[in-house]
Amino acid sequence: MLEKIREDILNYRREETKKNVCKALNEGLLPSEILEKGLLGGLKAVIEEYNKDEIGLPEVVLATWTFREGMEVLEPFLKNLEKAKPKGIIVIGTVEGDIHDLGKNIIKTFLTVSGYEVYDLGVDVSAKEFVSKAKESNANIVAMSALMTTTMFNMEKVVEALKESGIRDKVKIIIGGGPTNLDFSKRIGADGYAREGKEAIEVVDKLMSEMRR
Repeated sequence: MLEKIREDILNYRREETKKNVCKALNEGLLPSEILEKGLLGGLKAVIEEYNKDEIGLPEVVLATWTFREGMEVLEPFLKNLEKAKPKGIIVIGTVEGDIHDLGKNIIKTFLTVSGYEVYDLGVDVSAKEFVSKAKESNANIVAMSALMTTTMFNMEKVVEALKESGIRDKVKIIIGGGPTNLDFSKRIGADGYAREGKEAIEVVDKLMSEMRR
């Protein structure tokens, strides 16, 4: 059954994923096992295919949607389970004024599968909301996305708000999105920039390593 769920993710079968997660639970399989070997197993395999250039971003998006369908069924059974210690804590969101979330959602998926605990604030997120969640979650990294030139400058507002709140020296900041680039990230005082999922993992791993020194 776990292999069926894994194959459902690999083939983007959303309804089958939900049904097979239910069957696995009814058969007495552990929720943690269904998550690790079934749902996450399939999602990791999809990301590996993407990293090898065997599939594109549309397929990653489809797999992510399929994974979410299975998680909707499984999440109530996971609430009381002890979680493994994450590699780090990340707060992610699309900045104020911007409602695009496709890229953000893909980055979130990559980071989650890589072992990070990710708090997704959604879209149109104010600087105040970023700061509040970073404090509440004791975040290691704040990740921001913007898909419009008119909203990318709101990233700098978040950087300034983190400074004013007194926690800038405790968190690293990464940015991404269509109109942004490495030079822009440096100009606003961020610590890193990533264009896509694999690069985001590399940048975050590097920043976390620096923080542990």
